[in-house]
Amino acid sequence: MRKIEIVAEKNDRLLKVLEKQCSNIGYFAFARALRKKDILVDGIRIKENIVVPAGSKITCYVLDDAFKKDMFNIIYEDNNIILINKSSGIETSDGNYNILTELNKLGKEAFAVHRLDRNTLGLVIFAKTPEVQKILINEFKLGNVTKYYYA
Repeated sequence: MRKIEIVAEKNDRLLKVLEKQCSNIGYFAFARALRKKDILVDGIRIKENIVVPAGSKITCYVLDDAFKKDMFNIIYEDNNIILINKSSGIETSDGNYNILTELNKLGKEAFAVHRLDRNTLGLVIFAKTPEVQKILINEFKLGNVTKYYYA
């Protein structure tokens, strides 16, 4: 378990402050810490996603595996698509830390074809051009792509 200490830069919800100021840790890890009452604001144990005033000292205890590493792996890539194995705790294309932004940082232009929720893990397809993106989105709409979900 690791101890994180930050000072809130602006008034905002506790989990948003933590997610924005600790971008190397996934939102899900902070939500888990909140449920376990492992977050303190100005020395007071917190159990709800309260609005934290700017200047508040936040102490959070997160598991060692909470740090973002290997949040996604490129499984397959060709001239048209990139197939990603996505871990839970990372957005597909929205939010502060997402696969689309990380692919762009790697110099790979990509376009989201579909998405998985932040807390869902699995395979995600990205197109390498807008034309391929349109084709693949249409294939999903027509039902020509089979999705499998395991719970």
